[in-house]
Amino acid sequence: MNLTLTDQQSEFDTEVRAWLTAHAPTEPLPDVDSDEGFEAHRLWEKTLAQAGLAGVGWPAEHGGRGYGRELTWVFSRAYAESGAPERLNHVGLNLSGPTIMERGTTEQQTRWLPGILDASDIWAQALSEPESGSDLASLRTSARRDGDEFVLRGSKIWTTLGTRADRIYTLARTSGEGPGPAGLTVFAVDAHAPGLVRHGIRQMDGRTDFAELFFDDVRVSAEDVIGAVDDGWSVVMTTLGFERGSVTNSSAGLRRRYDEVVAIARERGRANDPVVLDRLARAYVDVELYRIQSLRNITLDSQGSLAYEESMAKIIWSETGAAMTRLGEEILGPAAGARRGAGAGDDWSRRAWYVRAGAIYGGTNEVQRNIIAERALGLPREPKGRR
Repeated sequence: MNLTLTDQQSEFDTEVRAWLTAHAPTEPLPDVDSDEGFEAHRLWEKTLAQAGLAGVGWPAEHGGRGYGRELTWVFSRAYAESGAPERLNHVGLNLSGPTIMERGTTEQQTRWLPGILDASDIWAQALSEPESGSDLASLRTSARRDGDEFVLRGSKIWTTLGTRADRIYTLARTSGEGPGPAGLTVFAVDAHAPGLVRHGIRQMDGRTDFAELFFDDVRVSAEDVIGAVDDGWSVVMTTLGFERGSVTNSSAGLRRRYDEVVAIARERGRANDPVVLDRLARAYVDVELYRIQSLRNITLDSQGSLAYEESMAKIIWSETGAAMTRLGEEILGPAAGARRGAGAGDDWSRRAWYVRAGAIYGGTNEVQRNIIAERALGLPREPKGRR
């Protein structure tokens, strides 16, 4: 199955590839975990925005090209195959921004979307808590109403770009004792607000791109509530739907990773090893499966019938990427830490640690399998209390 391009889509594909050839950095940008690297990636995002390529799937009224999922897929494929820098404001562009378009007010859209598009405002998503990871509805962070403001108290953990973000998309309990999805509300918090303390979490690879956040009576305007008060669970489900099936998780990106593993196997004299060949064959099938699933999801979305398929896509891309990275690391052995990837600070050892998170963020793969079992296969729900 292939995506048959219209004349417009084919012209756009040619335009994107030509522009990337002319403007994409020829050398990897500095590590985004450094001050220099962060600003270099932000500048690259601004360059994309000036060319009208930061949010090609965004509606024209919000600064995008209004091309929808099909041309977003075309762009993502061309971008991945070009080896251009990793996108910096992916939370804002792919998660918070689309959620604001769907669930936010007109005033919020006018206030926030331009800054997301040109990376003037970097967004982070703070959902997980120290005692509330995959069981998100058990969160304890509270938001108490005080006139035209809410006062947030609690903590979040594993927030990507949490120490550098300008705004934090977060979820807190505004009513009821919990646990459970009722009484939760989504807030867009100024990351520089008094009382918000951010600590980078140094990981085994030395990076600090995850953060722990502490809300110590942080005041947030009621105008910064996304969606309705106490209806945050449905808002977050909208956001997670964008995350699970995002076309930015390009099949071309997985194929590029697969080609890297094949090259490593050849360099290391393992290309004829039957065990390696078997695992490469399995990986190839899974990469193709994800490509086909992506195209199918685009078609279903255009028909308004996309449902559990996002969960299927999430499982495929997260587990396929992890399997390929582990294979590359195993073939490289002790040399994995010195093997450079597409970007600065990108080595195979770091990849092997990071890809483990793919089965957790966006909703754990166990939860996605429950969704598929119940909604696609019609199996009975798991007894309450066993999840």
